[in-house]
Amino acid sequence: MSETENSQPIFRTPAMTAGSEAEWLNESRPMRVSGLLALLLGLLSFTALFGAPMMIVPVLAIVAGLVALRPYTGLEPTGYRMAKVALVLATLFGVWGTAARQFKHRALADQANGFAIRWLELLAQGDIEVALELKKYPAQRQSATMSLPEFYRSSTEGTGFLQEFRENDTAVQLIDAGDAVRWEPFRATESYQFNGRQLTTTFWKDQSGSVKTPIRLTMEYLPPTADTHAQWLVDNVSFWFPSPGGN
Repeated sequence: MSETENSQPIFRTPAMTAGSEAEWLNESRPMRVSGLLALLLGLLSFTALFGAPMMIVPVLAIVAGLVALRPYTGLEPTGYRMAKVALVLATLFGVWGTAARQFKHRALADQANGFAIRWLELLAQGDIEVALELKKYPAQRQSATMSLPEFYRSSTEGTGFLQEFRENDTAVQLIDAGDAVRWEPFRATESYQFNGRQLTTTFWKDQSGSVKTPIRLTMEYLPPTADTHAQWLVDNVSFWFPSPGGN
């Protein structure tokens, strides 16, 4: 048989040296602890729904996530994709928490303005006793069968409460103005926490000119319980004067 007939193609596999095999086995993904930290904070970002101070959690998650997403060479670091998930979670809960608080603030502001104008109308109509009842907590108010004029003019407790109210210069002017007043809000409603109480302050001007100075009416919001619905009470009424800075 000739040499030509016996010839067959020969395949050769490149040999892997000991050095190259060791490099391939030893190559591993770098670990970015900031990515793991970002994911943990991202999962905890739901706490932003419980109050403005907890917004620090998604903010920290975003910071840690951005650190973990810095450029890299070679294999993708472990923790890189965790950081991406963390950014999504932190953004979601951060926006959700902020929107929920703004919605609650607007809802409380609308309720507060409605309650405030009704209370001011009571004074304008001369229903002082009813207005005084709305300055008390529900448990301290008189029963529906009690005659309020009699209570506030005959009982020691009632007369003392009425006398204290009439010592408020703002209240006296509001009562004396009668039903000529035309109240209009002129500043944004302010809602805030003070000593565990949810307070809301509204600001009013009398368009009729009967009461020359604007007033501020602060109320406390009483959230609903298992036995009662949400309620308001008047905390304070006073004249409002702009600060020297104009605010």
